[in-house]
Amino acid sequence: MEIKNHQNGLTSIKDSGDVNISNSKWDFIFLDPILNDCKIYFIGWRLDFVYKNEINNNLESLIEDLSCKVFIDKDNHMKLCLRARELDRKILSVLWRFYEYPSLIFLKKESDEVKLISEFETKIKKIKLPNGFCHLYKMDPESDVIWIDSTNDFVFSKF
Repeated sequence: MEIKNHQNGLTSIKDSGDVNISNSKWDFIFLDPILNDCKIYFIGWRLDFVYKNEINNNLESLIEDLSCKVFIDKDNHMKLCLRARELDRKILSVLWRFYEYPSLIFLKKESDEVKLISEFETKIKKIKLPNGFCHLYKMDPESDVIWIDSTNDFVFSKF
């Protein structure tokens, strides 16, 4: 994997193939102590119909298994925003694969949840909150790159 630190808290991580966040090589992010007390949100925009059969058979149950609260679910799951019960990387990796523009958001303060939902209703990229915020996302067509945008108080030990 190739890690590049860009400007203003932006980091890109290029993998050798399609990103599978349940793979142990991503443990350096998902097992980092900085995430211990965070609320976890999954945001998906535009289903990738390459996986149409899997989506038709599994999406509803995956959402139900993962979410403790669904905030946005529009156009038959084309735009989805939910808070996860826990960091279940197996389910999250499947949802990640199903969407053209998937995101994971980690918030230190649950009080910022309303701002997050409001931001997502108007845009899918460059979501910003003041502090205690980390946004992992994929930009099409870079299926082998995860972008990490975080505030200054959200620093991973690996980079």
